[in-house]
Amino acid sequence: SEQSARLSTWRVAPRLAPPIALMHTHDTLVLGWDREVLDDTFSGVHDESINEFVIKVAPAGKAIQARTVRASFRQAVSLAQAWQDAGVSDSTDGAALICAGGMGSNFVAVVPGLSPNQRYVCQAAAVSAAGQGDWSSLSMEVSTVPVAPRVTEARVDEVQHNQILVSWEHVQLPPGIPQSLFDKLGLTKSIEELHLCGYCLRSAP
Repeated sequence: SEQSARLSTWRVAPRLAPPIALMHTHDTLVLGWDREVLDDTFSGVHDESINEFVIKVAPAGKAIQARTVRASFRQAVSLAQAWQDAGVSDSTDGAALICAGGMGSNFVAVVPGLSPNQRYVCQAAAVSAAGQGDWSSLSMEVSTVPVAPRVTEARVDEVQHNQILVSWEHVQLPPGIPQSLFDKLGLTKSIEELHLCGYCLRSAP
């Protein structure tokens, strides 16, 4: 007989686009992602409904140290909606914890328990009733922030025989998101830990 039209079996779960960083603190990443955009010529694949997501985060170049977190489909959609409703923008004045170019994802998850000032790469996979789908491609590298910002432009204002007077600009990292979103994302403690409570000065001959 003649060859039939192209057919395909159902796959486990749809493939996802690489996660992007929406926000970072010293120990937490807020990641967003979408379904992978398929080529216009691609057809015939049926997707199972997504039940949950698995997000894998590893220090750059150290895949063996990867850790994973799971987020239900409902939770990932709810956090994405909360992010969009808050009107967060990477152009917000002084929004030091907001990552550039990470707006408008359909799914969002929070990955806590990371190390300060560390570069990470991320992947995401969808899970259906039939099992886990393929991992996404690796994300671009994203860094957590240091536990405290670096002080720059310190200057000596006065020199005496037994002491000097030094001054600098007070540096505080404004998060750039409303308090209600802190609570929704579970970031209240992480952001409070970044509040500056003092400075340490060191001098040498």
